[in-house]
Amino acid sequence: MINNLLILTNMYPSDLNQKGIFVKELVLSLKKYCRTSPLVFNIDEQIDSKLKYILSIKRLYKFIRTNECKIINIHFGLSFIPLFILYPYIFLKKIKLVLTLHGSDLMGGRFVNLISNTAIMLSHSAIIVSQKMKGHVWKVNHHKLKVIPCGVDGMFKYANREGWDKNKKLNIIFPSNPSRPEKNYYLFKQLVLSLENQGIDVNEIIFDNLDRKQILEHLTSSNVLFLSSLREGSPQVVKEAVLTGLPVISTDVGDVRDIISGIPYHKVIISSNVIDITNWIINDFDGGSIDKKIVDSKYSIYSNEIILKRVLDIYKQVLKE
Repeated sequence: MINNLLILTNMYPSDLNQKGIFVKELVLSLKKYCRTSPLVFNIDEQIDSKLKYILSIKRLYKFIRTNECKIINIHFGLSFIPLFILYPYIFLKKIKLVLTLHGSDLMGGRFVNLISNTAIMLSHSAIIVSQKMKGHVWKVNHHKLKVIPCGVDGMFKYANREGWDKNKKLNIIFPSNPSRPEKNYYLFKQLVLSLENQGIDVNEIIFDNLDRKQILEHLTSSNVLFLSSLREGSPQVVKEAVLTGLPVISTDVGDVRDIISGIPYHKVIISSNVIDITNWIINDFDGGSIDKKIVDSKYSIYSNEIILKRVLDIYKQVLKE
């Protein structure tokens, strides 16, 4: 049991958005499996301002002091900014810091990368969600890194789906907001146009401002998901898709290769070439669910309960130091 744990984040889901859902699911897992009630400080919720990281310092200091926090798990590199100012207090009180980085905080712009790498230096341990992210971390920080992907909630269960008839509509998911440039909706749309040119009726399903129940419904009723991103850490939606048995098309980002390893070629493909993907859908893709035995093996790797044990080991390790 971990006491006096604070989860510090700049993204946490609400009724209006699902940003940072994996942070909330970590909190819920801690409550469910560890009888621990972690505190949550959401910087975005505190102050609606571009200066929120600076203006939240006083509130965060009071929050840490009042609740006698012993360990802080910071999610996303920018969330560490208030702690740069509070670090003398953190050091004096021997509060342990575990930093979790999710992708764009290392692979985005240079400023964000600088913040994140400096934050790693001041943390006792750092979690990255895929091995590819290690290449964006300063070598001096490598000894602090642990690779642990975010876990998947137990609500994402296996679903049997019929094979796809090429004379019927193809329901294909774009799992993000099309306006986000790094999600590369352009590539997704090019595939849709290519398929339509081949006489295939395509139904685009966009994951934008959907709640978890709606996402699950689409994952279990669609034919395939296409992650067309330019960069990712450990794409949560690919893990969720696989655990429901949904076939996946993806660009070569994050830890996608690890997630889909062992799944037959007629169920998954990694490519950013529209012609290759189009040919795969027409000639190889069968549309049915991924074999349940394979999905069960993935569940034993990516379920929240399994991932939580690995995160808890880090908490316990830094508390002993």
